[in-house]
Formats: sequence, structure tokens, C-alpha cells
Amino acid sequence: MIKSEAEIKKEIKKLRIFYKRMQWEKICLLILSLLPPEKFASRVFIYDKMRKWRFIDPKNKNHSGVISKTLLELHRKGLLIKENIVGLGTWEFKTFCRKNVVGEIIEKPEKKRTQSVFRLPLDGEKIRTNKGYLKIYKRMLSKNHP
Repeated sequence: MIKSEAEIKKEIKKLRIFYKRMQWEKICLLILSLLPPEKFASRVFIYDKMRKWRFIDPKNKNHSGVISKTLLELHRKGLLIKENIVGLGTWEFKTFCRKNVVGEIIEKPEKKRTQSVFRLPLDGEKIRTNKGYLKIYKRMLSKNHP
């Protein structure tokens, strides 16, 4: 069956979107894997690292939204732990960030405060995803990795 040129272009566009999404996920996981164990990072921290390492164009303002969607998708898949810190009081928020969060956290103004932070789970840790499922995390190691 011969496909029309329009159908082929449509499939190519879908593949480009799919691979771009995979690329974003890999970059976010790479940045989070460089953090110390049990430390969280905000979306702003990840965005700043991507800009610093020149993964993204600083002139494009759309990347912040893409990073947010990517992090939420990784959490939904059960690859990240998300901690919602929007409900914490000011003192609790600052204490939590000082102890657990790497990088700069936006504190002023209050409306633009960081709403959630992310980290990679430890081996054997239970993860609650957006749909409420519990998943026990096991790192996938290659045969060559100790």
C-alpha cells in the first residue's frame, strides 16, 4: 500500500515530536542523577542547568513549560519522586528547602514560589504516582555496570 506524501509527512512529524520528548526526558534524568541522594531539585534549577550547559536556547521562553511537562510525565511514569511544597508555611518551606533542596528556590513574591520539587528514588523505594499507584523502584543496570 502506497502512502500519500501528506501521510508520510504526518508520520515524520509524530516521530520528531516523540524523539524530542525522549530527549527532554533523558536530559532531566541526567541532571537529577548528578544530585546527591535524597536531594530534591526544582524546575528552575533544572532549567538553569540546561541553560548553563547550553542544551537550550536562552532566548526561547517556551522551554520552562516543556520542562514542567517533562518532569510531570516522568513522575507519572514512576521514574521520579515529586514533593508538593506549596501547602507549607513560610518557615516550614524555608526549612525544607535548606535541608533537602539543591539549587536556588524562588521565594519572592509568594505567588511565584516553587510548587513542587523532584528527585530520583532510591533502590527499593515506593513511589506514589499521579494515578495513586505504588511502584517499587529498581535501577536498571547493564551487565557491565558493577
